[in-house]
Amino acid sequence: MTWNRDAISSAPTGPVVVRGPRLVRATGYSLIELERAGLTAGDASRLGLPVDRTRLTLLGCNVLQLCALADRGQSVGGPP
Repeated sequence: MTWNRDAISSAPTGPVVVRGPRLVRATGYSLIELERAGLTAGDASRLGLPVDRTRLTLLGCNVLQLCALADRGQSVGGPP
């Protein structure tokens, strides 16, 4: 399988949702995505991450993004 570098580099960063066959930017991360990444809405707020409390979907790519942000050494839920 070959990868289209243009498609990869133009992939949206931040929360995304599925609209038909495409991924598009979402208003924010869903509460279930935050929970799966081990974060709370308060943690997301402290990190400056957008949260969409009305969205009920869960996408693995969003959870992975949240985990990467938490693993980068940003303080989450505790003192810096």
